Amino acid sequence: MVSDHLFCTEEWHIDELILIGNLYRFYDTDYMCRLIDEVLDRDFLYQEIATYKNLVEVTLLNVIQTLVERGALSEARRYDQKLQPMIVNERKAYHRLIYLYVKGFLLYALGQENGRADMERAIQAFEWMGSSYHATTYRKHFGEYVRNR
Repeated sequence: MVSDHLFCTEEWHIDELILIGNLYRFYDTDYMCRLIDEVLDRDFLYQEIATYKNLVEVTLLNVIQTLVERGALSEARRYDQKLQPMIVNERKAYHRLIYLYVKGFLLYALGQENGRADMERAIQAFEWMGSSYHATTYRKHFGEYVRNR
C-alpha cells in the first residue's frame, strides 16, 4: 500500500511528494492531514530545492481547497497559515493567483462574503491572462460550491 511505503520510507524524495500530491484526495481527512504534516515536518526537503518547494506549494493549495470542500475549516486555516509565507514572493504569481481563489473559498466558507469576490477576481484574472482552462475549472468549482448557496 502506498501509505505504508510513505511512512516506512525514512528519506522522501520527489517521488514521494508526487505520490502524496496525486493521492491525497483518496484518503480520509485525518490521514490526509497526517501526510501533509509529515511533508511540512520535512521542510529540509523543500527549503532548498525549487522543484520540491513547488510541489509542496501546489499540494498545499489543493489540500486547502479539498479541506474546505469537506468542511474541515480549522485544518484548512492551519495549512493556509503554513502556505502564506511560502508564496509571498511576487515571482510566484501563478501560485498567488490560485491562492487568491483558494483563500477566497476558505473565507467564504467561514462566512466572510468578501471571499466570494476574491474567488471571482481570480477567475477574471485567469480569463485576462488567457488561461481559459484554469478560468473554466475554477468557474465550474465556483458554480458547484458558491453560486447556488
